Amino acid sequence: YVLSSVLRLNFNTFGRGCYSNTFGSNCYSNTFGDYCNSNTFGNWCYSNTFGNNCNSNTFGDVCYSNTFDAGFSLNNFGDYCKSNTFGDECYSNTFGDFCSSNTFGGGCSSNTFSFGCCSNNFGVGCGSNNFGNICQSNTFGNHCYSNTFGDRCNYNNFYHGSSDTIKKDYIRFIVLEDGVRNNNFYSNVET
Repeated sequence: YVLSSVLRLNFNTFGRGCYSNTFGSNCYSNTFGDYCNSNTFGNWCYSNTFGNNCNSNTFGDVCYSNTFDAGFSLNNFGDYCKSNTFGDECYSNTFGDFCSSNTFGGGCSSNTFSFGCCSNNFGVGCGSNNFGNICQSNTFGNHCYSNTFGDRCNYNNFYHGSSDTIKKDYIRFIVLEDGVRNNNFYSNVET
């Protein structure tokens, strides 16, 4: 039914101009802003929140409790992706199964995350990164792009100063092989 320009269907709520969204079985409590179109959900996708103009995203089964700001488009999620938060204009990202509890700033695009990426924090403008399996608990500063990480790279931090509190801007073109972990990059350390 329509109430105050809001459409409710099977316990999902849609803003104005939403159409061509497809849901699997038992999808409920999803909330869409205005003009969200052509999104596809697997089974048991619930409690996801979308801003305005979120289009052409694909979700596997059991994706829930994710928050997507305006302009979240052309992203693909595997199964069991939950509790992720995305800023404005995040698009063309690919997430494997079990990607959970990640926080992305606005403008994250063209990233590929394999199975099991969790608890990562990314600054604004991260793009074209490739992460191996089970990469977790990484923190990156703003404008990190074109980085490649091997499987199981854990606990990496990219900072501006040696105090471990200021993130370094413009870190780029870094390749870490499989098994490399516990790295810290500071502006005053030669690498």
